[in-house]
Amino acid sequence: MDRFAKTQSQAQVESLGAILSHTLRRRIWDSISERPVSPRELADELKVPVNDVAYHVRVLRGLGVIELAGTRPVRGATQHFYRAVRRPHLTDDEVAAMSREDSLANAVQVFRFQFADAAGSIEAEKLVERPEHYLFRLPANLDEEGWQEFHTIFAEAAERLYQAEARCVERRSKTEEESESVSVVAHLNLFERG
Repeated sequence: MDRFAKTQSQAQVESLGAILSHTLRRRIWDSISERPVSPRELADELKVPVNDVAYHVRVLRGLGVIELAGTRPVRGATQHFYRAVRRPHLTDDEVAAMSREDSLANAVQVFRFQFADAAGSIEAEKLVERPEHYLFRLPANLDEEGWQEFHTIFAEAAERLYQAEARCVERRSKTEEESESVSVVAHLNLFERG
């Protein structure tokens, strides 16, 4: 199981709904889950007032999905950096416990990120730079057993990706020199077509 995943009470699931139904709060949580970052950096990145970001960072911290990672003095003030203690990835049980509106808000936000990721990669001319890139689309007509089998495959793939990322972080922490990193994004989607 992903080290960020936790068993959730109903109150925690409702708190997730409060995060997921608020677009800016969700964007902040997603950004913090990528790397430790300060509210000032987030405000610059997201192009929103730092006071708005700071408020939502306090809310996210109060909900227990992020924590203070450290501080740094900057021009007579103290800059705070936050990291995720929980990834913005929901379990089947969490999705089932949410309202349809919150679940839809989560799905729409994920697709917004995916479109933005793809557009950014195309604009930077990185999308097909590596010959081993992987783009996949498989329209299929499944029975219920096939749907469950596909779901299991996707869940296992997500878990393996989390594990591979953790091994990468561990390897990088053991090396004295800063190794070159490759900024990537992985998307897994399985949903019924309209």
